[in-house]
Amino acid sequence: MNKIFNINLGGYPFTIDDNAFYALDQYLNTIKKHFSQSEGYEDIIADIEARIAELFNQELKGQPIVGMREVEWVIAINGYASGVWRC
Repeated sequence: MNKIFNINLGGYPFTIDDNAFYALDQYLNTIKKHFSQSEGYEDIIADIEARIAELFNQELKGQPIVGMREVEWVIAINGYASGVWRC
């Protein structure tokens, strides 16, 4: 049995299982660290989060919970920050 979390990502609410939540959180933290010294850091992160939310909405198609499959799919599309991220 997995726990679930309610999150807000890119202005959209999502329910996400705990494994997917921790993977997404690790990915976003890696992205934030990668771009932390970039000009427009906040806008970059907001755009990435909005894109992830867009992709989740596209992929879920009425499915109630974001799982690891969706997180891995989004990461594959968005790419990795300097090759640091590993699933």
